[in-house]
Amino acid sequence: MGRKSNIAQLPQEIREWVEQLIRNGRTIDDILAHLKTMDAELPVSRSSVGRFKQNYEKSLERYRDAQAVAGQWVTVFRESPESDVGALIAEMLKTLAFQTMSTMGEDEKNPVDPQSLMFLGKAIRDVTSATSLNEERIAKIIERAAAKAREKAAKDAERVARDHGLSAEIVGEFRAKILGVS
Repeated sequence: MGRKSNIAQLPQEIREWVEQLIRNGRTIDDILAHLKTMDAELPVSRSSVGRFKQNYEKSLERYRDAQAVAGQWVTVFRESPESDVGALIAEMLKTLAFQTMSTMGEDEKNPVDPQSLMFLGKAIRDVTSATSLNEERIAKIIERAAAKAREKAAKDAERVARDHGLSAEIVGEFRAKILGVS
């Protein structure tokens, strides 16, 4: 592993300001001029600012790509969470989150970005929430289907019992047993 760049060695507040300038589309010369007005402790060259800017912009691009992909997945998931595709997407997001967390901070040139952690945490929370909502929805669907099946079975049993001349009291007992009512 190589050593940290001069920019990465700057105090966090200054480094965050440099990152903000990059996100605002400022040029290398603008950033360098701003650093000189801040009296940065380390000597910072134009080339070190350029390298840092280039690496940071690549990181931003990867972050934006990840957001776009996650956004598409979430859209598909919201449209049909109970489908096989929805379940697959939820599992893919969980796997992606685990892989991202396991590799975060391994490279000293690209330390863990708090914004990435926040995005990852939000994605995990959203997937977990969507998964539990999906499970609740499936449970309700199953319960409704079971209730309909019990009601149909009770009506069928009632009809058969009456056709065979059983008393209303016995028919009522059959119905109660089938419906699970005492």
